[in-house]
Amino acid sequence: MKIKKPFVTWEELRGLLTGGELESITHDHGQYILHSLADAAKDFLVASGNNVFAKQTAAQVMASLSGEAAAAFSFNNKNLSSVGTVDLVGGQIKFPATAVPSGDANTQDDFREGTYTCQLSFAGNHVGMAGTFTGFYQKVGRVVYAEMYISLTNKGTSVGTALIELPFPPAYFSSGAFNINAAITYTGTPGCVTNPFGGTTMGLRQCTEAGNVSALTNVNFANNSSVVLTCLYYV
Repeated sequence: MKIKKPFVTWEELRGLLTGGELESITHDHGQYILHSLADAAKDFLVASGNNVFAKQTAAQVMASLSGEAAAAFSFNNKNLSSVGTVDLVGGQIKFPATAVPSGDANTQDDFREGTYTCQLSFAGNHVGMAGTFTGFYQKVGRVVYAEMYISLTNKGTSVGTALIELPFPPAYFSSGAFNINAAITYTGTPGCVTNPFGGTTMGLRQCTEAGNVSALTNVNFANNSSVVLTCLYYV
């Protein structure tokens, strides 16, 4: 390129646009981007810090923005605020496997759902017991909803208070309800209550019309007992 003066006149620029040759501009090569860098779709040009641009792929730019080695974009683990309505085109929000509790009453910090083994035991033991013990749970923040289905084929030889395993340890007393399908004897109205004093069990109870509450035990069960339970409690 020929260098004559540090500016271009309108006539010279018009000549360039109509096929003429640009010969009258002072040119600093470092301030221009060569078309040869734009040889791949969706690439980015990023300042290198040495007065030149470097080409990066979309994955490299995402990694730089998120501060991670992979291309997953995490907003550098920063919080978003004042973003208005969040529209989830993908229809999903993923929470970490280990909850990160928040002290803010308006912040949702945990959600999970799944299945688990709602083991029936008598005083914590279930020697020789056999059957189906299927539990489902959904946890939103500190609130847990659980459904349990138990169908025995052998109640075993253990004795004592009837207990059922919960998916998470309860923090307070809370009550639940259960429907007896077959072969459980009781007096009055059956019910269940969580135990907040350690462990993850729920005790089964019976309540008479006079208000007398007592625990169900192995005596109330048979080898073919079956029951469906629901419980909503706080962790």
